[in-house]
Amino acid sequence: GLFTVCGNQEEPDPETGLFKANAFTEADMGNSLYHELLPVEIIEYTPPAAVVIIIDTSGSMYNPNVPFETTKLYAAQQGALSCLEALTERDWVGVMTFADQSAQSLEITPRVERDKIMSAINNLPRNGGNTKFTGAINDAGDALVALSAVERRHIILVTDGQPQDDEEDYGAAMKKNADRGITMSIVGI
Repeated sequence: GLFTVCGNQEEPDPETGLFKANAFTEADMGNSLYHELLPVEIIEYTPPAAVVIIIDTSGSMYNPNVPFETTKLYAAQQGALSCLEALTERDWVGVMTFADQSAQSLEITPRVERDKIMSAINNLPRNGGNTKFTGAINDAGDALVALSAVERRHIILVTDGQPQDDEEDYGAAMKKNADRGITMSIVGI
């Protein structure tokens, strides 16, 4: 057996006065005696993340009188598919829509189920309505908090317009999520 303690932090954290736990990095281990002795591969590790993509399906996102490939909804779907491809095999993805109400198109699912996630993104409803952020932001945050298998949680809200609900309401929903460690991006089309 082998037991090691690692890290070369010489100064305590200035705020807490405590030393932080460290881990060996590739620079610490590469071409070292440990690397020769141990049957391990040194890799860069990124903690798993969960992303909920919320897409605006209000009336202004889809015009049935023009080719679908020219609509804002199509552009939103293409962006969501690109986001999916940027994630790793350890990550998780959920898909929601919103207009007057929010709706879950796909519960938070492991990224390895790529085809299932792509299907949810490609088959979003086209039901129209107004643009209301609050319910979708709250619902996405609740879904992310319930998932314990990840270290990072993020919401991507894709929209083309100004929300028609009260700024205080959706602002409070964003703050509640931020307080729970959930980050958020809003993408305008």
